[in-house]
Amino acid sequence: RVAQALTQKWGADREQAALLAALSAGRLGYAVRLMEDRDGMDRRRTALQELSVLSGAHINDRVNTAGRFAKMFTEQRPALYDLLQDWEGWWRDVIAVRVSAPELVVNVDQLSALESVARKHSPQRALAAIKLIQDTRQQLLENVNPRVALEGLALGMP
Repeated sequence: RVAQALTQKWGADREQAALLAALSAGRLGYAVRLMEDRDGMDRRRTALQELSVLSGAHINDRVNTAGRFAKMFTEQRPALYDLLQDWEGWWRDVIAVRVSAPELVVNVDQLSALESVARKHSPQRALAAIKLIQDTRQQLLENVNPRVALEGLALGMP
């Protein structure tokens, strides 16, 4: 229904509407926001690239990434929360792929990358990553030092 609304009321083409409907997990308002915010999809793509780079990074690079994220928290807090949401969704999709439920995948445009990551990580490890992201978000909301909270995240990500 979200895809249909996007094509009929907002003029999206079918492919774009299907992707936005999946990414929004059925939330029409979020789908419209993604469609209207030309930079939104780029930010999502960048967030997922950051996660991919972080996965292969050494400790020093992870600490440097945490520093950039701490600066982002100070200067662009909503963007950091969006990044965390994108990461959480990514790991949820890894679990869906790993347990042979690809119909539950939200990041449908990233299916091959998700399949690759799912081969490397157990559902338990992916769930631990989700919990780490959620805990970090909660720490930030509770005014834990952003650098400390985000270093814990960067160092703990698979």
